[in-house]
Amino acid sequence: MGSPARPRSPAAWTAVTLALAGLGVRIWASVGIWPASLRTHDTAAYVRAAHLGLGKDPLEPTGYSIFLRVAHAISAQLAFTVALQHALGLASGLLLFLAVRRLSGSVWIALAGAAVIWLSADQLFLEQVLLSETLFVFVLMVAMYALVASRDSQSYVWPALAGGAIVALPFVRGVAVPMVPLLGLFLLYALWRVRGAWLRRAGVALAGALLVVAGYSAVRHHDTGSWSVSTQGGGWALYSRTAQFADCTKFKPPAGTRPLCETTPASQRLSVDTYSWQPQSPAIRTFGEPPRGSRQLAEFGLAAIEHQPGDYAHAVLIDMERYVDATAGDPKPGDFSGPGSLGFASAGKPDPEAEREVRSYYSGFRLHAGSAHALSRYQSVFRVHPWLLALLAALSLCGVLFARGMLRFGAVLFAVSGLALLAIPALTTSTTWRYSIPAAPLLAAAGAIGAAWLWPAVATALARVRPPRAGRAAATQ
Repeated sequence: MGSPARPRSPAAWTAVTLALAGLGVRIWASVGIWPASLRTHDTAAYVRAAHLGLGKDPLEPTGYSIFLRVAHAISAQLAFTVALQHALGLASGLLLFLAVRRLSGSVWIALAGAAVIWLSADQLFLEQVLLSETLFVFVLMVAMYALVASRDSQSYVWPALAGGAIVALPFVRGVAVPMVPLLGLFLLYALWRVRGAWLRRAGVALAGALLVVAGYSAVRHHDTGSWSVSTQGGGWALYSRTAQFADCTKFKPPAGTRPLCETTPASQRLSVDTYSWQPQSPAIRTFGEPPRGSRQLAEFGLAAIEHQPGDYAHAVLIDMERYVDATAGDPKPGDFSGPGSLGFASAGKPDPEAEREVRSYYSGFRLHAGSAHALSRYQSVFRVHPWLLALLAALSLCGVLFARGMLRFGAVLFAVSGLALLAIPALTTSTTWRYSIPAAPLLAAAGAIGAAWLWPAVATALARVRPPRAGRAAATQ
């Protein structure tokens, strides 16, 4: 990536200023919410797996728990792990900045996506808690830079790095499994477009991917006795996705799933979260706690999708709409956690189970959240608001349509990847605002490319509408 050069232009100084601002808000959050916010319930599962064994959480991939274990081996201080996450956040913004600048040659265009990572308070909040998003965003941006570099370089380093980073994504967040073939196609196209031994470089990419898979599998085998890299319980997510509309009068329930059938009107059914975790769920009454019965639940969900494609499409579109309007479709409690779920306002109110697990793993600490209110005010302004997410998505499509050459490759890569990160949860489980955080900087990067290509056309149209300045002056005399 080369060594950083001394800023010599307003654009370069702006980039340095934004990066320093990103560092500043992270120092502020670290000091003001000490040593971390423990308000999220999911923290307990990640820390328990890192502390007591990776097999303690069979429903989630263990990449983030491995990261926690490695950080803990270096220092048992919780503040160290949080500081490391903040460093990954800054590095993620830098990687996206360098990727877009490599495509466009423009610092201004490259700043859009990087600024979202550096300054968004939602990103900042997720770095201040023990959740997998920070690591996921970093691995995603490594993949993005390596993909872009593979498009214009004959080096073997970038394909190997891209292959490894792409297959690592679902090891951090299971919802990213469909991203592997998607980004794999982008990588093959990038290698094919560069003259040279593209098949050999594709083989190197495959070797990098296999190396990561083998390493992850070996760590899991050492800890759990199993070489498997897949998680259990995937059928629960698909069942919860379809249970709100499944109508057994329209399909024959697979063997053993008849108790899942409901006659309750769809509008009066349980929330997605309830179907997954609460005792009143028909699946829990039938099979017990997850991951039991996952295969049967997957068969039930697939049957519902096959025979009720319209209802399934409606549910997916409603979930997508909730990224912009959290009240779409009259959601039940647990159906969608909006931007408020990542709020700093309650950062000082720890979840009891999360606090218990964290205190049992890390050295002693005292929680302090004196800056929660001030950070909440910052967050009310500096975040990718739902309306802005919609605007970035629209602009990203402009980049796909109008950009040319390397910029078009970047616009398609960022736009498709960002939109896929939003759509995959809606297709396979359910949406939550957390899923928008990795997508937002990619859509901002693609949107900046689209805006750059649109601006000359807009300027030309404005020039035709407005009379020349001299003509306007003469008309007023």
